[in-house]
Amino acid sequence: MLCAAVTKLADCEEYPETTRKINVEATHALANFLSLQGSHLLLLSTHHVFDGARPSRKVTEQVCPINEYGRQKAEAERLILQMPRSTVLRLTKVIYPDLPLLKLWESSLQAGQPIEAFSDMNIAPISLEEVVQRIDQLVRNQETGIFHLSGERDVSYYEFAQRIALNLNSNIELVRAVQVGRHSLQFTSLE
Repeated sequence: MLCAAVTKLADCEEYPETTRKINVEATHALANFLSLQGSHLLLLSTHHVFDGARPSRKVTEQVCPINEYGRQKAEAERLILQMPRSTVLRLTKVIYPDLPLLKLWESSLQAGQPIEAFSDMNIAPISLEEVVQRIDQLVRNQETGIFHLSGERDVSYYEFAQRIALNLNSNIELVRAVQVGRHSLQFTSLE
């Protein structure tokens, strides 16, 4: 499984040459080595290979990234898929208990402090457990091609933060809506 990458969008924008070496070149070199050994390749990729303009993208749709991370992952996908026994699994936002954003929100809400969440940026959250199960299935069955794993529906970060506040029995008014701006990136679900 090929899962090492620089995934922080800001880092990819600020250091495109360095992150490309990791996200594309090193990934391709490792994949090539493993492929020559007869390994089944599984690249973990991202919904950022699309522009985020609409939800439920199909695996057959042409990639159209609008950020450097998405461009790098799209290039890595193309290179990996040229190799035999190769698989790409595109993921939306993976949620797990120690996710730094969740930890920050939870600690702030529990302390009675307000938090800010984007009302104009969407996610289709999936659990780490779902990701592990899907990876296991793809590897066990030696499936090849492109696959998507996405949450059932899109929600804004603001709506997601409100759910967290409710689950913590915190005051929902502590969650404040902010906007990324008119150039916000709407990264949404995959089909």
